[in-house]
Amino acid sequence: MKDPAFSLLPLSVRPSCYEITLWPDLASFAFAGHEQIDVAVATPTSRIVLNASELVVQSVTVHSTENTLGPRPTIVLDPSTETLTLAFDPPLPAGKWTLELEFTGTLNDRLCGFYRSRYVGLDGKEHFLA
Repeated sequence: MKDPAFSLLPLSVRPSCYEITLWPDLASFAFAGHEQIDVAVATPTSRIVLNASELVVQSVTVHSTENTLGPRPTIVLDPSTETLTLAFDPPLPAGKWTLELEFTGTLNDRLCGFYRSRYVGLDGKEHFLA
């Protein structure tokens, strides 16, 4: 079970908008995704923690509202707490930032996160949905 203390953003980081796009592949039970998170950083921070389970992160980009690139974070996935930590060295400065993540995952059947389910259609055949 996840410890809630690990899944909180630092108090100095406040999200204002989340945009997520998911591309499911029901033939292979996999998906790809892109997420954009706008955050306001009140004081410099060395880490941002996000909830994440069973993802493979291909890339993370951090840029300001003026499109200035921020420091490149180290990505740490922790399956035991279902979190993804973005570690910044040097710390991410105060200001308005956008985090952009590209990732893939599996459409499992454990009813957690983005998952698959099956049903029998009017045609009598088994179908899947995500």
